[in-house]
Amino acid sequence: MSTDDRRVDSDYEPRSVSDWETVLSARMTKLGPDHPETLEARASLGAALQDAGRTREALDQLQTALADVERLLGAEHSLALDIRREIAGVMYFAGRADVAVSHFQAVLADRTRVSGPDEPEVLSSRKELAMALQAAGRLNESITEFKTLLPAETRVLGPDHPDVLHSRSNLGAVLGLAGYATEAIPHLERVLADQSRVLGMCHTATLHTRSLLGVIFTNVGRAIEGIPVLESLLTDRNRILGKGHRDTLETQTNLANALRKVGRAAEAIPLLQKVVTGQTRMNGVHHPDTLQVSYYLAHAFSEAGRVRDAVPVYQSVLSARTRTLGAHHPDTAEVRNAHARALRRTRRSQVPFLRSVATKRSVTWRNRRRTSTPPVSRAQDEVVVSADLVDAVLASPVFASQKAKAGRRRPDDAIVAAVLRTLIANGNRAHVSRLADESGIEAHATEPTLAAIKRLINVDGYAVIDENADRATIKLDAALLREQFGV
Repeated sequence: MSTDDRRVDSDYEPRSVSDWETVLSARMTKLGPDHPETLEARASLGAALQDAGRTREALDQLQTALADVERLLGAEHSLALDIRREIAGVMYFAGRADVAVSHFQAVLADRTRVSGPDEPEVLSSRKELAMALQAAGRLNESITEFKTLLPAETRVLGPDHPDVLHSRSNLGAVLGLAGYATEAIPHLERVLADQSRVLGMCHTATLHTRSLLGVIFTNVGRAIEGIPVLESLLTDRNRILGKGHRDTLETQTNLANALRKVGRAAEAIPLLQKVVTGQTRMNGVHHPDTLQVSYYLAHAFSEAGRVRDAVPVYQSVLSARTRTLGAHHPDTAEVRNAHARALRRTRRSQVPFLRSVATKRSVTWRNRRRTSTPPVSRAQDEVVVSADLVDAVLASPVFASQKAKAGRRRPDDAIVAAVLRTLIANGNRAHVSRLADESGIEAHATEPTLAAIKRLINVDGYAVIDENADRATIKLDAALLREQFGV
């Protein structure tokens, strides 16, 4: 068989863009532009362009191929549906998750109508829709799709099939992101047990689930349980993938942040320093991943009392983000605020005499106020402090920056204000059920709502709002709230 014949033959397996361009040219010449195999080659060229990161060219190629396939073969032909799925994938990987969702929904509806709900292609389309919904921040819809998918996928493929285990792991990840930790953690523990049994503890999918479990433990205030999970995972990824692998560096970062959460910032510092070195070697000093880990390192320095070491790291990250994102980007504003706080702490530590004088003056002024104003009851005073402090927090630039970062997943300002005021009115702590009741949060939405508020208020990962050791009491660090929001 000649080279040209191989390029026309359907058994030939081209891989790169140039391979598919050659195949397409040969099929155009020998089979004509309207032959199904030529149309298939056009679609495959579009997919290869996407794999090569040439998104605009991929989209153009796929859209023109789709128009011809629908004209010649019909809109419900399997090739047309495949191309529409590829277009949705291009949108997804280009960061246009909302657009991808609408495409995946349409493909799923048509595939289900043509093939029935249990066909493998239908199941794949539903999984892709669930993942796109997750990327778009539509977490509850994503959870619904995964929960719809799993019974059918289990029935068709069997409970131990790798695709079923993968879907279960993804569901656990979305449950964790949505704040349903009490459901996500035991779910992922069951998935991990099944993956370990079927695939082994060191299979790529099992390693991923172990990572999810460690991160969710950390994010819900159970970092003490997440640390051994992440330590074990780091050992395995170092051995299997090597110290410089992207996944190894990610695990090292997650472990460092878990250590920070339990007050072990000094142990986190050398881990983060190694990650910064690895990310710089892999991606360059100004890559977003390198800057993010550098930001964590600055936090760790600050938390360990090494504020003077933190300041230049904050400054470096701030300069890079200002240059790449602009001075008014939420990520830049976040670093600027952290840098300013570190500078204030440095200056205070350098002038103890002035701090002492200021404290004495503050006490004197408070004493004067007590003698010159009518007495106010403690309850009345708490109401005034609550209203003033919460209003100031919600009006602050830091809160605006946090809202911009949270996007559509953020809770309403009124709910945030109600939770803060309830905590302050109850002595900066309240049982979860009481907090939800007095703040007007529906019982079924309590866990995700409080998780979203914690992400909004806990600037830079500092525990302004946190769970007590009993996991049933929410506590507020009012002094830290003032410091973090500059009020």
